Amino acid sequence: MSTSLVERVLQGRRDLQRGCWRGFRRGRHGRRGAIVVAILSQLREPLYGYSLRERLAEQGLEVKEGTLYPLLRRLESQGLLDSEWEVGEGRPRRYYRLSKDGEKMLAELRAEWEGLVRVLGRLLADKED
Repeated sequence: MSTSLVERVLQGRRDLQRGCWRGFRRGRHGRRGAIVVAILSQLREPLYGYSLRERLAEQGLEVKEGTLYPLLRRLESQGLLDSEWEVGEGRPRRYYRLSKDGEKMLAELRAEWEGLVRVLGRLLADKED
């Protein structure tokens, strides 16, 4: 993945090509960054929006529809997700899954997340003494 894609994702939301990790990096909207990581981690297999929302909720992460669906569209516009419509019994559903760039981004975000968790763990341990 090109550095420019990582930079677009990390630098802020000036247009639809930016901002998926903004909240985590700046701290003010840390939950938003965590939601991005959570969504990417669950889309290694195709899921439609409602099933993704249910899966996240089962793991303890409640995400409102008004947050989830715009975020899915934004991640897709950034090239991190692929989607396709499936028409079967009932309503048509749009299934999302990680793209190749999404897989690479998830690996990078996961490494950054784990690094932050280690740092916070040390900082919190120092405060408990």
